[in-house]
Order: sequence, then structure tokens, then C-alpha cells
Amino acid sequence: SDGQMPRIAVSPTGSAVWAMWRLGDHSLIAKVSYDNGASFVDSSVVTPEAVHGSSVSVDAYNQTSLVWKSWATINHNIYYRGTVLIDTWGPCVTGSIPWDGQTDVSIFEPFTLNFSEPMYNDSVENAFSWTDGTTTWNADNCSGIDWNPYGDEVKFMPEIPLKYLVAEYSMTIDTTATDLAGNPLTSSYTISFTTSDDIDPPFIDHVLSMNEVNYDKEYVIWANITDQWGSVESTQVHYMGVGSSTTVSLVMTNTGGSEYTATIPAQMVLGNVSYYIEAKDTFDNTATLPSNLSLGWFSYSVVDHTGPEINHVQSIEWPVNQQIDIWAVVLDEIELVSVELQYKGVSDVAFSSVPMQSNGSTNTYNCTMQAQYDIGYFQYSIEAVDGSDNVNTTVVYSMLITDLTKPEIIFVKTEHIANQTKVLIQANVTDDVELDEVTLYFRAVGGNRWVERPMQNVGGSLFEYTIPAQRNSGTIYYYVNATDTAGNVASTLEADQYYEIDVIGVGTDWTPYIILSVILIILVVVLIHQLSKRFGKGSEPGQEMPTDDEFQTDEIGEPPEQLDEPQVDIEPESPEAEPEEPRVDA
Repeated sequence: SDGQMPRIAVSPTGSAVWAMWRLGDHSLIAKVSYDNGASFVDSSVVTPEAVHGSSVSVDAYNQTSLVWKSWATINHNIYYRGTVLIDTWGPCVTGSIPWDGQTDVSIFEPFTLNFSEPMYNDSVENAFSWTDGTTTWNADNCSGIDWNPYGDEVKFMPEIPLKYLVAEYSMTIDTTATDLAGNPLTSSYTISFTTSDDIDPPFIDHVLSMNEVNYDKEYVIWANITDQWGSVESTQVHYMGVGSSTTVSLVMTNTGGSEYTATIPAQMVLGNVSYYIEAKDTFDNTATLPSNLSLGWFSYSVVDHTGPEINHVQSIEWPVNQQIDIWAVVLDEIELVSVELQYKGVSDVAFSSVPMQSNGSTNTYNCTMQAQYDIGYFQYSIEAVDGSDNVNTTVVYSMLITDLTKPEIIFVKTEHIANQTKVLIQANVTDDVELDEVTLYFRAVGGNRWVERPMQNVGGSLFEYTIPAQRNSGTIYYYVNATDTAGNVASTLEADQYYEIDVIGVGTDWTPYIILSVILIILVVVLIHQLSKRFGKGSEPGQEMPTDDEFQTDEIGEPPEQLDEPQVDIEPESPEAEPEEPRVDA
């Protein structure tokens, strides 16, 4: 008597009647009759919450649905509840694909069955079969069975497709199929159909092999292409290269069985390549993959994973105090961004970097480094980077900085000293690193051997040596060698054979003494001859021989005093020594 908002629902057969209403406290209550409304069982509370509105329905299989809107919640949430009454009615097939009597059925079409209510899956699968009049297949011969979530639709995909133009095909679901309550089909379901002509294109199975490929590499496409109960007539790959709007077609080659391949050439530029596969059978049925080309093609990226190529010829040695030139040929097929020289000087403790410059000729780069002033190893490597950040770096090269330059003998001059008896030799000698020694070689007057004497540094680059006085007057021959600490030798002999200078000797002139000695000897001989004649026949009687005191020695004079032999500050010459050639010390 206190009910509000009554709701009534009746099943199609009238066997079940639902009555639902809201009480004074706004809770929802319902009663049900199983005898066409003659009597109702005790009421039951659907929800104790306050209800704003409600609805109830019952279908032909007594599945009941109740919906209500909450009064208590702010948003008036809608709630649902379903219930099933006692199920004593058997299910039936409400439709199928193909349907009974259908023609031109595609051999790839799965068998689809729709039921009046959710079914027990295993029972349906065990009750299913199809035949061509000769051979019968069942669910075990299917590659897939697909049920919808509600359980009232199922699809069977035959493992081996049907054949074209067969009119004897039929499909059956027998009465062993049951609903969830165990009620069997009210009757078995059988349909007959005819398959079509070959209207089905070949089937293309292909997976993108790589998402990217290097710019200098080809891209190989593989596909498995089949045609059911027919043959594949032609296969092609259609592609658009990087940056191109023109489609290029390639014929795919059959490598055996159903395997086909084609190769897209290397692009040599960066970007994307798009392609699709097309296959035709002998009835000109055409398939493409992707099947809907308007939604896009297969695509892969052309990238640069190759670093620049560096060609460099190492210099093993380089002169000290001379700028260092380093050259390299650097190649990159796409984009070369930078070339750098990483170096460590002889006296450096860490590596530094400096960009190498293009000299204007193709792919040639160079860098001129400041001269090294110390002997040792100059280390360096070359690094190149391309537009894709690929880096290539050479090994670390070692270049020996060494002294390869001879000393420079700027001038040699001579000066007579001590009344032209001695010779002062001066040489102005420099070296780009460090001198080791300056040596004078001279040959004394009348000598045949080169005498070696070190020249003394008297300040700056000036060296000198004084050739001592000679015993005899005549010509002195000389030359100068200069050696640096690296063993490089410079010599005045490189321009002239040797120098020469005349000197006055300081020894005694024995010629006058020799002449006087000869005269004296002649006088003595004459005297002896005269005395022989006078006294050779004996003395006259009464004549006496003269005594020694009677000789007049002062008429001839005393013999000259013997002079000491003068000394010369040179090394003695061996009479047997052979003359020596001038030499340059290596």
C-alpha cells in the first residue's frame, strides 16, 4: 500500500512476471511469479539504498535485468543487476555464416555460428563438423576457434581452406551442443553452401626484416606468397626511395617453394624508404601487403652508421725548430662535419686539439703546427666526425723531433801575427740547436800530414786557433770542420778543397856558414900543399923547421860559433809518412 513507482516485466511466453516498486524509505523491492502471474513468491529487497528511478526486463529465456539510479549519491549513479530464473528451455542457432543455400562463398571465410543464449563451449566444439560429401572434418581440423566474451557466438577457421566451385559443402551442429544450464539444442542445425570461383587473391606473409639500414647497404625483402588451389602468377615490390615521389617496381625472384625475394638498392642518402608487395594469381586476383595502401606502406630508415675514412702517411722524423705540416685525406659519403688534430708536443704533459683546415682540394685537410724546440717525440692522432655523430680516430702516431741540420760556418778569416810567423785562424760558426766542437785541420810548411786541433770559443759564435811559428818559410794549408750535438758535420771543404796562407820561418839560415866552411876547407888544403912543397925535400943544412907558434892563424880567422837549432811548435814529421787527404768528421 505504501509502494511507489511500480514496474512490471513479463517474459515473451508470459510464464514469468516480475513486479518491482519503491517503498516509502525509497528502497527497491521486487516479486516474481512463475505461473503466469497467478501467484508471487515472497518479495525480496533489491537494494536498501534510496532509489531515484528503476527499470526491469525479462527476455525469452528468462534472463532478467534490473537497473536503478541511486538517490543517495551526488551523481545519481546507475546500478545494474542481472538474474536468471530456472532455465529449462533449450537453446537454438539464430544465424550462421555462410547461411543455408549461399553461393560464391569465399574459401577463406570462417564458419560463424550465433546462438540464442550463452553456450557451453566444449559441447559446441564437439558437436561441430563440415563435409564436402566425401570427407568430413571437425574442430580438430581447425587452425583456430574464436568465442565472443558473452559466449553466444563462435568462429571456426578450417586449417586447410575449402576448394573452389564445390556445391556439396555442408556444415552441421548436432544436438549434443548445450547451453550453460545443460539444455541441448532443440534440434540439430545443418546448412549447405557452394564455394565461389577463384576470386581470392594470393596470400602474402611478410615481416619487416630491419627497421633501418646503412646508406651504403642494400635492403633485402623476403616474403612467403601462396595461392590456395591455384598458382602465383607474378610478384613485385613497389618502393619510393629517399626523397622521391616516384614509385619504382622490382620483380621478386622465387627462391624455391613459396619464398620470394627482391632487393632495394643502396640509397647513398639519409631518409626513409617506403614499399609494398603485390601478388597476382592466374585469374588476375591481386593482393597487396599492406592490404589497405591508403593507411600506409612498409617503411624503413636509411641511416649513417659509417664513420669517416682517414688516410694519412706518417712522417717518422721532423727537424727541430721547423714548423710541422700534417696532411690527411678524409672521406665521408654523406656529410663530414669536422676534422681535428689531437697532439702532445715534446715538452707537453697532456694532449690538445686544433681543427684541421681544408686546403681547397677535394677531401684534403692539413694543419701547420708550431716548431718544436726540444729533441724528443711529438705525438698526435687525427679525429673526424660526420653529420650522424660517427667518429673515427687514428692510432696515436709518434714523430721523432730531431736535429737534421748541419752547423753553419758563416766565415773563416786569417790574420798574420808575430811578424808573419804565426797565423790566427778565426771561424764564425752557429747551429740551430747546439754545437759540440769546431776543429781546425792544417798542414805545416813542408809537411804531409793534417794536424787536428780544437778551436776555442772566444765569445758568442766566434772560435779561433793560432797556428804556431814554422821553422821554414812557406805555405800552410788548412780547413775547418764544425759538429753539432746530433753528429751533423759542416766543413769548409764542402765549398773549397782547403785554404792556404804563406808564413815566414823562424829557423837559422845555414847558407853563409856553409860557404865560409867551404872557403876554410880550401884554404887549409892550399896551406897543406904549400907546406908539403917547402918541406917535402927535407931541410937545407942550417935551416930549422918553424914552430907552431910561428903559424899566423889570425889570417884565416876563427870558425863561426855553432848555433843552436831553432824549435818549432808543431808535431814532428816522419820522413817516410805518406801525405794525408783532408777529412770531414762524420
